[in-house]
Amino acid sequence: MLLRHRAGDGIRVLTAGSEPGSEITPVLFRLLAEQGMNADEEFPKPLTHEVVTAADFVVTLGCGDACPVRPGAAIWTGTRRSWAAWISKARER
Repeated sequence: MLLRHRAGDGIRVLTAGSEPGSEITPVLFRLLAEQGMNADEEFPKPLTHEVVTAADFVVTLGCGDACPVRPGAAIWTGTRRSWAAWISKARER
């Protein structure tokens, strides 16, 4: 959602998880609100092969072999901690 907010209509951003929970972590609502975003319409979605197949770029956060792969797609793999660090640096700018 943060990327969708920053990119505007320039790119299409989808979010999904390899093991989505039943709800979005409450702290994420607060962090997104601090950035002027309303996440009330967001909900956990499964990461499917079809979503990855349609993507030009995939960001994964520690899902390992559980993440579908599409040959030729650019992939950034990290951990929740590395993603949180990136978010913190982005917020400082």
